[in-house]
This record gives sequence, structure tokens and C-alpha cells, in this order.
Amino acid sequence: MHLCLKNLETANSFSLEEAQQLDQALQLDSSSFKGVLFYSEGSRYFCSGGNLKKYAYMQKEEGLRVNDQIACVLEKLSQYPYPTCCVIEGDCYGGGMELISAFDYRISAPHSFLGFWQRKVGLSFGWGGEQRWKRLIPEGLLSRLYLEASHVSAYEAADLGLVDEVCSTSLLFQRAYSWLERASSYFLDPLRDFKKQPKDEKSLFEKLWLGKAHRKALSPYKKQDN
Repeated sequence: MHLCLKNLETANSFSLEEAQQLDQALQLDSSSFKGVLFYSEGSRYFCSGGNLKKYAYMQKEEGLRVNDQIACVLEKLSQYPYPTCCVIEGDCYGGGMELISAFDYRISAPHSFLGFWQRKVGLSFGWGGEQRWKRLIPEGLLSRLYLEASHVSAYEAADLGLVDEVCSTSLLFQRAYSWLERASSYFLDPLRDFKKQPKDEKSLFEKLWLGKAHRKALSPYKKQDN
């Protein structure tokens, strides 16, 4: 499934409208595809963060309610039971960093810059990104990047663990397809439960043990003994 963020008037910002569209896509019948590929186009930004123009006209209660709704959709994305990949072709700041934290794999173009700019607009993490990033990079590193509110190049981001891969623009989608194909070639049942948060490792293992997928994986070994 291909999902594109294209909001030229606000530098590819991500608002409740985009979150609702994403939520609707995640509810589609997934039997015809093997994963999610997310990208943006039409701007020098992959995602500039939340839509500040819309927030500027919201009362506090409405703004908090909107942010909670966006957070719920991104958490749903992070637990989506199929491999997910985002192609970062352009700069990614603030809420955009929370958005990409919800994907399983992040591929960036060399010219992209990334940064936790929440403090520049007087905010902290609001869409669940703090907890997701704490599972992805050391907590001390996250604290420093957040406190400095600076940005790093794509190659620095790869060294820090913010993105998984950097490749030339011409190869971005080829590499994304390759990863999705590889990630979706294995049994999906273990992935569905593994992506649920919070999770109990022992309970998950016991649930999967001799389940349908596990039995199928073991069947060739039974045949070897006969």
C-alpha cells in the first residue's frame, strides 16, 4: 500500500486531516498488499511537523483533543501487523520525527536533514514519539537531541540510529521495495504480536509456540525424521 503526504501550502505538515486519512488507509483490506510504503512529494520537506496555522486558531481543549487523536493514529501505525517503511526525501522536523518513529524502517535521501524541533515552538513530544524513540535510540542521546533542538544530516542521522539507511535519491524506492519484500517474506503472526506495546516477552513466546505459523515452520523437520 502506497501512502503519500502532499500538503504544499504548509510544507507537508501533518495535521488531524492527514492522520484521519492515514487511519482510514490502515483499515483497508490488507490481503492484497504486503506492507505500507509512506512518502511525501512536492516540497523540500518530507514533513515539517504539525500544522501550526491550524493550531494557532485552536483553544487549548481543542488542540489537546486533536493531538490525542493524532497520537492514537500513529500508535496504531506503530502496531500495524504488516511491515511499514517510510521514504524520507526532504527535511523532517518536530512532529515529523514523531511520525517517522511509528515506522518499522526509515530510508533517507542524502540531502535530508532531521531534527527534534519541538522546543522551537514551545512544545515537547505530543504524539507518542518520545516513548517510541526511547525504544529505538539511547535515552541520553534522545535527551541531548531534544534539548539542543538542532538538526543533523541524513548520514549523521544514520549514525545516530534515527534512520536505518541512506541511499541515493534514484534508488530510494527500489531499496524500500526490497526491504518490504524481505520483511514480508516471513510469517506474519509473530510480527503482529511483537509490535503490540506494551508486551510480555514470555507470554508472547508461549502464545506463538506451536501456533499455526510455528507448526508450519517445524513441519519440514518432521518429514526429515520419517
